[in-house]
Amino acid sequence: MDSVTRFELELDKDVYYAGETLSGRVVVSNTENIKVQGIRLLLRGKAHVEWKINKAGDRRIVKDDEYYIDEKKIVWGKDKNDADGGIPILPRGNHKYKFQFKLPESALTLLV
Repeated sequence: MDSVTRFELELDKDVYYAGETLSGRVVVSNTENIKVQGIRLLLRGKAHVEWKINKAGDRRIVKDDEYYIDEKKIVWGKDKNDADGGIPILPRGNHKYKFQFKLPESALTLLV
Protein backbone atom coordinates (compact mmCIF):
# COMPACT_ATOMS: atom_id res chain seq x y z
CA MET A 1 0.00 0.00 0.00
CA ASP A 2 1.31 3.43 -0.94
CA SER A 3 1.58 5.71 2.06
CA VAL A 4 1.51 8.92 -0.05
CA THR A 5 -2.10 9.47 -1.09
CA ARG A 6 -1.71 12.98 -2.51
CA PHE A 7 1.18 14.93 -3.97
CA GLU A 8 0.18 18.07 -5.90
CA LEU A 9 1.23 21.59 -6.76
CA GLU A 10 -1.36 24.31 -6.23
CA LEU A 11 -0.56 27.58 -7.99
CA ASP A 12 -2.04 30.87 -6.81
CA LYS A 13 -2.82 31.93 -10.41
CA ASP A 14 -3.35 30.20 -13.75
CA VAL A 15 -1.08 32.53 -15.74
CA TYR A 16 2.19 34.25 -14.80
CA TYR A 17 4.09 36.92 -16.73
CA ALA A 18 7.74 38.00 -16.85
CA GLY A 19 8.79 39.78 -13.67
CA GLU A 20 5.99 38.34 -11.54
CA THR A 21 6.42 36.02 -8.59
CA LEU A 22 5.17 32.50 -9.20
CA SER A 23 3.71 31.26 -5.92
CA GLY A 24 1.78 28.35 -4.58
CA ARG A 25 1.92 25.30 -2.37
CA VAL A 26 3.13 21.73 -2.46
CA VAL A 27 0.35 19.58 -0.98
CA VAL A 28 1.28 16.21 0.50
CA SER A 29 -0.96 13.71 2.26
CA ASN A 30 0.57 10.57 3.72
CA THR A 31 -0.90 7.83 5.89
CA GLU A 32 2.39 6.85 7.57
CA ASN A 33 5.53 8.58 8.79
CA ILE A 34 8.03 8.65 5.91
CA LYS A 35 11.80 8.97 5.98
CA VAL A 36 12.55 11.39 3.16
CA GLN A 37 15.56 13.59 2.48
CA GLY A 38 13.42 16.52 1.45
CA ILE A 39 10.90 17.96 -0.97
CA ARG A 40 12.60 20.02 -3.66
CA LEU A 41 11.12 21.97 -6.55
CA LEU A 42 12.93 22.68 -9.80
CA LEU A 43 11.65 25.47 -12.03
CA ARG A 44 13.22 25.50 -15.46
CA GLY A 45 12.12 27.69 -18.33
CA LYS A 46 13.78 27.53 -21.70
CA ALA A 47 13.26 28.52 -25.29
CA HIS A 48 14.23 26.10 -28.04
CA VAL A 49 14.62 27.12 -31.66
CA GLU A 50 15.47 24.82 -34.54
CA TRP A 51 15.41 25.11 -38.31
CA LYS A 52 16.73 23.23 -41.33
CA ILE A 53 18.94 24.74 -44.01
CA ASN A 54 19.08 23.17 -47.46
CA LYS A 55 21.73 24.73 -49.65
CA ALA A 56 23.22 23.18 -52.79
CA GLY A 57 22.42 19.66 -51.63
CA ASP A 58 23.94 20.26 -48.22
CA ARG A 59 21.40 19.85 -45.45
CA ARG A 60 22.05 20.88 -41.89
CA ILE A 61 20.07 21.66 -38.77
CA VAL A 62 20.69 24.80 -36.74
CA LYS A 63 19.36 24.80 -33.19
CA ASP A 64 19.85 26.55 -29.90
CA ASP A 65 18.46 26.56 -26.37
CA GLU A 66 18.26 29.54 -24.05
CA TYR A 67 17.44 29.13 -20.36
CA TYR A 68 15.51 31.93 -18.70
CA ILE A 69 15.22 30.39 -15.27
CA ASP A 70 16.79 27.34 -13.66
CA GLU A 71 16.16 27.44 -9.91
CA LYS A 72 15.77 24.90 -7.13
CA LYS A 73 13.99 25.38 -3.82
CA ILE A 74 13.79 23.09 -0.83
CA VAL A 75 10.27 23.41 0.59
CA TRP A 76 10.71 20.78 3.29
CA GLY A 77 13.61 18.78 4.70
CA LYS A 78 17.18 19.37 3.70
CA ASP A 79 19.41 19.54 0.67
CA LYS A 80 20.68 16.24 -0.69
CA ASN A 81 24.25 17.57 -0.34
CA ASP A 82 23.80 18.37 3.37
CA ALA A 83 26.65 16.75 5.30
CA ASP A 84 24.41 15.98 8.30
CA GLY A 85 23.79 12.23 8.00
CA GLY A 86 20.29 12.06 9.46
CA ILE A 87 17.23 11.62 7.27
CA PRO A 88 14.21 13.69 8.34
CA ILE A 89 10.84 12.06 8.95
CA LEU A 90 7.76 13.54 7.31
CA PRO A 91 5.00 12.85 9.85
CA ARG A 92 1.77 11.32 8.63
CA GLY A 93 -0.98 13.76 7.86
CA ASN A 94 -1.88 16.54 5.46
CA HIS A 95 0.83 19.08 4.71
CA LYS A 96 1.07 22.29 2.68
CA TYR A 97 4.42 23.90 1.96
CA LYS A 98 4.49 27.37 0.41
CA PHE A 99 6.95 28.32 -2.32
CA GLN A 100 7.81 31.33 -4.47
CA PHE A 101 9.96 31.83 -7.56
CA LYS A 102 10.71 35.30 -8.94
CA LEU A 103 10.35 35.11 -12.71
CA PRO A 104 12.97 37.00 -14.72
CA GLU A 105 12.08 40.32 -16.33
CA SER A 106 13.59 39.28 -19.65
CA ALA A 107 11.30 38.37 -22.50
CA LEU A 108 11.96 35.74 -25.13
CA THR A 109 14.69 36.62 -27.57
CA LEU A 110 14.06 36.49 -31.29
CA LEU A 111 17.01 34.98 -33.15
CA VAL A 112 17.27 36.26 -36.70
